[in-house]
Amino acid sequence: MAVTMRDIARAAQVDPSVVSAVLNGSKSIRVSEKKRELVLSLVKKMNYRPNITARSLITRKSFSVGLLFFSTRDRFYAEMMGELQTQLMHRGYVGIYAFWNDDSEIDKAYSTVLSRGVDGIITCHNDPTLIPKDTPTVIFGGYQPDFDCVQVDYQAAIRQSLAYLTGLGHRKIGFLSASAGSQRYEFYRLLLGEFGLAFNPDWVGEGSGFFSDAYEAAIRLLKREDRPTALIVKNDTAAIAAINAAGALGISVPDDLSILGFDNIEEAEYSRPPLTTNGNSIKSVVTLLINTLFERMEEPEAPPRARMMEAELIIRQSCAPPK
Repeated sequence: MAVTMRDIARAAQVDPSVVSAVLNGSKSIRVSEKKRELVLSLVKKMNYRPNITARSLITRKSFSVGLLFFSTRDRFYAEMMGELQTQLMHRGYVGIYAFWNDDSEIDKAYSTVLSRGVDGIITCHNDPTLIPKDTPTVIFGGYQPDFDCVQVDYQAAIRQSLAYLTGLGHRKIGFLSASAGSQRYEFYRLLLGEFGLAFNPDWVGEGSGFFSDAYEAAIRLLKREDRPTALIVKNDTAAIAAINAAGALGISVPDDLSILGFDNIEEAEYSRPPLTTNGNSIKSVVTLLINTLFERMEEPEAPPRARMMEAELIIRQSCAPPK
């Protein structure tokens, strides 16, 4: 039979409430360090596993968090999901995942997660009509005044990208994987004038930011006779695809073309050449998301929090002065 909390308490010669306090990190009951270590050693020795179903009936919590994100074909989100699961497990929670490849799948993703009775939500989609008001929610990458939000300062990141490329001498700077509503693309268009640069639609390649369409968009853009000497790319996935597209056309990166990405995924450091990019460590992004959500779960009546992260420009070897 499964070992229960009462079995641990009997072996440690303490009240079950003491075992509960130790396992849940509760400070409502004072437990000596000696007793705490004894309880934890017995938990390990007796192979105790908490009964989440029974615990949920008592606490009226599911100990699960809904994680609603764009397709894991975007490598940034794929890495983020792994880190989210790791940090949630450390808190005794699990993630209930749902993804979408296009907007037609978003409603179903929300229905799938909310039907599981999750205690909170972390999502990259900021449509407030899909989010129940009584479910603690953190929006990543967008802003809604009634919800907690964690954003990356893409305006500052695009500005530092343009400053870096113009500092190298580039005047013909394009953008790859532009899409409607993309903050990075909109700030690119907005800030070109700050650097005395004109917007040229021929230097823009549209796309979702996946490998396949980014590669094809880069091929079309780079085949132009009057092509840019540098590309700011929506994300690192598309930037790595662009490096490969350039190679297929005999265009050397960075000698003939500079490429600068976003997100700092693991592959960026190991691409050839290593990719210059804007980003934070994924661990730090997830930590801020998790902390913000659990603060909301503990203080449901607190005013909404909007938190902004600065993106670091990580200079590697994919950018150089134009010929």
